[in-house]
Amino acid sequence: EPMFFDKYNLSSESVWVADIDGNKLLDIKIVASCMGTGSAGMNVRVIYLFQESIGTFRKLSFETKYDRNAIERDFNGDGRYEIITSDLRGYQGHTYWVFNLFNFINGQLVNVNEQYDYPLVVEMLLRDNFAPTDNLSQSERHSFTLLQPYRFDTSN
Repeated sequence: EPMFFDKYNLSSESVWVADIDGNKLLDIKIVASCMGTGSAGMNVRVIYLFQESIGTFRKLSFETKYDRNAIERDFNGDGRYEIITSDLRGYQGHTYWVFNLFNFINGQLVNVNEQYDYPLVVEMLLRDNFAPTDNLSQSERHSFTLLQPYRFDTSN
């Protein structure tokens, strides 16, 4: 991975094991802090090791902003968890949280925003705000769609 790993950016909550892609084999997720202050302190490198057959894994990784609520969710109950990325984006003098959705399908990370009316775009305010903004048109909101997460990598 294009970063360092040590006791400061990995913790006991850095590794999870679950069947994320719905193929009945356990996958591994590693979350490593990129370190920083302010909002940069939320930058993480997420590394997925998807088990394709027993003992054979495919690695995918990317950078995102992270908190404990930004975990995978199975939106439609098909056993394949949607992977949520979150990022801060500036647009027309405002800062927005942007949430995109991806699935691991046939060895690739595929954006599935359209299936769930994503990306969600939430204005960053000086108070708790969990409601998607109504200040943007649908086309403006969809302009925040990512084809791949930031610094996406599949090299082994």
